[in-house]
Amino acid sequence: MTGTFEFNGATIALKDIPEANLVELVRRAYAHILRNEVAAKVVAWEKALGDKVPTAQAKADTIAAYEKLAHEKIMAGDLTTRTRAAKVERDPVAAESIRLALRDIATAAKAKGKAKAIAEMDKSALLNMAQKLVAANAAKYTARAEAIIAQRDVEIDLGNLI
Repeated sequence: MTGTFEFNGATIALKDIPEANLVELVRRAYAHILRNEVAAKVVAWEKALGDKVPTAQAKADTIAAYEKLAHEKIMAGDLTTRTRAAKVERDPVAAESIRLALRDIATAAKAKGKAKAIAEMDKSALLNMAQKLVAANAAKYTARAEAIIAQRDVEIDLGNLI
């Protein structure tokens, strides 16, 4: 097998990986996609149902459909490359403001019966929506975020308990 990939700044050539290890890596990746990534999609589907509890058959059918779709994408060569950016220190107020906006979007969507659409929305599009909401209501979100952070940072006097 030919080809390379980048990992932690190093270029890995597939031809340099022993075949048994390459097979094991593929098996683990395949299992990860068919288990973990499908499970995440099923959880999102269940959350989108709100208070409705799906039947065991409906859940099994949903799992089977997501697994079939994942397998078809793998076999068709349609997997996308996923990357993680380096961790960047974030402003805690800005981060809390985004969390609040995401919560507000979810609450509004649920009230309008659109929770499923939000749950299935691309995460970057949802984040972009939250960022726009924060930008349009900066003072409101900053005040709410600062209050939450202040509440979180309150030190409790434990006296002689410790």
